[in-house]
Amino acid sequence: MEVAAAAHAAETAELGAAHAEEAADLRARLAEQTQRAESAEEELAAVAGVRDELQAKSADLGAQVLRLESDNRQNAAAAAHKEEVAGGLRADLAAARRQLEDKGKEYQLLLAGLATAQQAAAEREEELRAGRRAA
Repeated sequence: MEVAAAAHAAETAELGAAHAEEAADLRARLAEQTQRAESAEEELAAVAGVRDELQAKSADLGAQVLRLESDNRQNAAAAAHKEEVAGGLRADLAAARRQLEDKGKEYQLLLAGLATAQQAAAEREEELRAGRRAA
């Protein structure tokens, strides 16, 4: 019995040592997993911070795009209005040129008539002088 008790004690000691070794191994693995989890949490927090920054930048860029699109529409409307005004001014200019050309032709006819009248008056005056000299 003593032998059996000694064998049992040896076996128990052996099992206790194995369990102690296994418990130490499990504690080490738990510490390693805890460290990894903490590192993962830190990394996740950093990634979340970057995500938040990117979302803020994305929102800012979206707002800028909306402003630029609005500005672009306003500029296009202003350009269309300016083109419309320019078209009206071109038409007015063309009409004014035609009127100026018509007035120029009218003045040329008047000048030609005046020149003819002056020539006729000069000829008549010459005839009158010639008539006085003859008289």
